[in-house]
Amino acid sequence: MIHFYALGVLVSILVALSQLLLKIGAIRNSEKSFIKQYLSLPVFVGYVLLFIVLVVNVYIYSGIQLRYSTIFMSFSYPIVVVLSSTVLREKISRQMTFGVILICLGAIIFIL
Repeated sequence: MIHFYALGVLVSILVALSQLLLKIGAIRNSEKSFIKQYLSLPVFVGYVLLFIVLVVNVYIYSGIQLRYSTIFMSFSYPIVVVLSSTVLREKISRQMTFGVILICLGAIIFIL
């Protein structure tokens, strides 16, 4: 059963990476045509990662209670914030920090 939780953490990281790749693709391809925006490598890899997450989530849900899955979904938000601040050099505002804390606290309260 512990491997379901390990997969949940891995899925959270993959979701954050895919969101980062989609953002990178959006920044790089904002001037290009609609087709080229979706066929660029970062966007394509981001969507492939999201599909892999979808398949793995179905497997995870077969082994854990549904209420514990919320912790994995909310775990990806702080990862996205950290990755966007380190890779994309985005500034983390107080509101963003407060929002991430609220999301994590809400998930913890929900599973209790």
